[in-house]
This record gives sequence, structure tokens and C-alpha cells, in this order.
Amino acid sequence: MDKTAIAVGDSAKLEVILSTLSQEGLITKSPKIFTNECPDAVHVTVTTIVAKNPDTTYYPIVISPPSIGMFAPAGGHVDTATFEITNISNSQLNISLIAAPDDLIEVTLPTTLEPSETTEGFIKVKPDPGTESFKKSITIEVDDEVATRFTLPVQWLFSPF
Repeated sequence: MDKTAIAVGDSAKLEVILSTLSQEGLITKSPKIFTNECPDAVHVTVTTIVAKNPDTTYYPIVISPPSIGMFAPAGGHVDTATFEITNISNSQLNISLIAAPDDLIEVTLPTTLEPSETTEGFIKVKPDPGTESFKKSITIEVDDEVATRFTLPVQWLFSPF
């Protein structure tokens, strides 16, 4: 959370990180959130399906590579990564960015994909991310029958040497 003190009626962004480690399949986590507003903890339930090697005949798009790693050597600044999105369904799909660490990166996505179309998306690290490294992710949604969501891990490392 960015704020250490929140005034009455104010709000703040809260980040909950779901680390799946080596788990796969259906995963449910229930973190507790404590506040001084009420004595009881608030339970938040996060449920997801982790597919380590997704069946490309089941999902409407394929994202390649399945994760983004960027490394900025001393004297240089690798700040943009490219990934491909392929529509393997028989329908036109609209693509939306659901979540991204906006303080660290900018994401550029196509708005629509025709059947069998492949196009590029871009992730750009902001000029001064305020950190020497980060591991985050972006979440993309397509407008198929079940509003399928995809998470793309993003890692950025800076080396002062």
C-alpha cells in the first residue's frame, strides 16, 4: 500500500500478491485484511486456475513468450519488451488490459484480433521506476463467452555494473 495513514472517507490501492510457486490447477487463497475500522478481519478470496502448459486448443489466444524478462546493464537501459498475441479462435476478439503496475510500466495492446491473426504487444519500463528490480504481472482479458483472463509475468532487473 502506498499510504501509511488514510483519512476517514479516503481510500488507497492495496496489492495482494498470489504466488503459485509450483502449484497448478485450481488454487484458492484467502488473505485476511485487518483495519482499525472494525475488530474483525475482512476475508478476501482469490481463486484462479494455473495452467503451466496451457492447452492451446482450449484457450482463445496464445501469448508468446509466456513471461517477460528484461535486463538493463550499466550504461544502457533496456526498457521495452515485445510479445506476440495470436487469436486461435474462430471469432474476432476484443482485448482489454485489466491490471498492470502503472507506476512501473506502460502496456500497449491491440484492441481487437481477427481469427488467426498474430500481432504484437509492448511493455515499456518507465524512465525512473524507483527501484532496481521488480517482479510483477499484467492481466489481459478477451471477450469470449467466459471473459478469459491471462496473466503475463514481467520481471525487470537493473545492474549498476
